[in-house]
Amino acid sequence: MENEMNQNGPNTSPLPMDNGEGSKVGPVIGIIIIILVLLLGVLYFWGQRAENAEQENIEAIGSTEEDLSSLEAELSTELSNLEAELDAEFQAE
Repeated sequence: MENEMNQNGPNTSPLPMDNGEGSKVGPVIGIIIIILVLLLGVLYFWGQRAENAEQENIEAIGSTEEDLSSLEAELSTELSNLEAELDAEFQAE
């Protein structure tokens, strides 16, 4: 009955034995994949951060242009009023 159970012979097993040649390749490939995924994630978030900063700068420039336009209009109005006041004073003398 023992001979029927072990048909491959006394010193052989049905599964091939791992001789250690390929045992280091799997973990190295796994580490490389993890590093690449982390690198892609960092690049994605860095790009999003740069895009948000650029958008904030564009909004700040737009509001600055609006502020400059309103200041120019106000200054123009004040200069017109000042000229009118000076003309009125010189004519009164």
